Amino acid sequence: MLLLLLIALASHSRLGATDIVREADVHVQKYRAGEVPLRAIDPSGRSVQAGRHVRVEQTRHKFLFGSNIFKPSSCRPPAHNAAYEKHFADLLNYASLPFYWWDTRA
Repeated sequence: MLLLLLIALASHSRLGATDIVREADVHVQKYRAGEVPLRAIDPSGRSVQAGRHVRVEQTRHKFLFGSNIFKPSSCRPPAHNAAYEKHFADLLNYASLPFYWWDTRA
């Protein structure tokens, strides 16, 4: 899926796929990454001693990252639909649906 996205972006851009990824990495560092102080505590609520090894794993976030999902189940063959749905769910946590005011006329 990512490869298909890169190919699509590269075909409509002055940049190649490698340049698009490099540019995205720069933007992630500039706009999405940062430093934050953390206080590590053990399961009993005591502060972890300085110098101890800890593992930090993000389990959720409030950032919505998604894409349009205008034509679900429109891939051929059907196996591609299953792959699309799996990759969409694995990579994204938000979908925009097609809704146009002119479609609501009676």
